[in-house]
Amino acid sequence: MATPMELELGIRGFWSQVAHHTKGKSYAFLKDGPLFYLVFDDSVKMEPFVRTSEIMFDARAMEATRTNGYLATINAQVYGINTTGKIDYAVGSDPVTPKGIEPEGYTVLGKTVIAGRAAPLNFFIANTQSKSPKYQFGFGSAPVNVDAAIGGAGPIIVNGLPYGVVNKYRKGTTPGKPVGKPSPEKAKNLIQRSNATFTAFTKHASSPRTGITAIAHHSKEKKLAVLVLPDNSGDLPLTSLQAKLLNVGFDNAIFLDGSNSSMLMVEGAFYARQGESKNMTNVVGIGFKY
Repeated sequence: MATPMELELGIRGFWSQVAHHTKGKSYAFLKDGPLFYLVFDDSVKMEPFVRTSEIMFDARAMEATRTNGYLATINAQVYGINTTGKIDYAVGSDPVTPKGIEPEGYTVLGKTVIAGRAAPLNFFIANTQSKSPKYQFGFGSAPVNVDAAIGGAGPIIVNGLPYGVVNKYRKGTTPGKPVGKPSPEKAKNLIQRSNATFTAFTKHASSPRTGITAIAHHSKEKKLAVLVLPDNSGDLPLTSLQAKLLNVGFDNAIFLDGSNSSMLMVEGAFYARQGESKNMTNVVGIGFKY
């Protein structure tokens, strides 16, 4: 079982410390208080997988990790439960049939949608190994013509712009609307963009101990970070995680399903486990490997 090294995310000299902890390895496994995070070169591949039978999600994640040699494995996007799933959930304590679960946002692998539905009002992360940068982030449904993608995500930082509860504008400029899409003229002066998904998560996380699953990219350093705060493990609001990422230059970051959905495996060992209800219902996960 790997032991994470303590390194505060966001401190001065962060990247030199990451280089030190990565020496002789393909990634750094680190910890900042209750937050676990891994830093990879962005040549690492993101590979979604799906639970297709009535087994617990942790069993499917372990199976996928062993079969594919994943270095890190996490949960993916939020999901809904349809009528079939609700009936299945109500009548037993066994895993809910995958037919009863509807992931919010496309799950793409090898230019094919393998799960989920369009989520045009959310954000996505996509991975194409032949492109530069290898990871793309954006608003709208996840693209399909890529090596891998996950939709239905919430924004933390997208193309250098932080997201939050309200719009914030550069000092010395006339502000636009406080919430929602500003006019193109006012949008040029944004230093923070409001977002309903971010706001909803913040309200849900009235206790800052709420679990977080996130992925961040640093285009200059060409690094990808996978970050998981186990549910009810310590005080780290989403806004504080955002500040830490901004402090060390991450220019893109999204969050996935959190709270008691948050899960992390590193080389087959669990460091964050889902709550029982999520373990019974979750269907999509993400593995990372070179």
